[in-house]
Amino acid sequence: FFSSVYFMLRRDTSFLLHDHPDMHGIMKVLFGTIRVNSYTPDDVNFAANISCKETIQCTRTSANVLSADNRPIFLTPNKNNIHEVVAETDAAFFDCFSATLQRKKL
Repeated sequence: FFSSVYFMLRRDTSFLLHDHPDMHGIMKVLFGTIRVNSYTPDDVNFAANISCKETIQCTRTSANVLSADNRPIFLTPNKNNIHEVVAETDAAFFDCFSATLQRKKL
């Protein structure tokens, strides 16, 4: 399955740090400017279903300031999946996410 959403943010508002467990994603700014800080867990066996009360070690893997002139950015289940979005100006962006498909053994 996949989902696609358009978001609008007022200047200086944000989506707090969050993730999209087991998903691939693409983000494209439509207007305005946003800052996206992305993190990747240091543990390659990171379990996406951890409790919100648990602490995990991460490395900031990107800090992008994006506008409509920029290409889309991507996240995968194992890279850049934990991120926050901060509106530098009034802004709108498009998000599209797809679940990782698991192959079943026959």
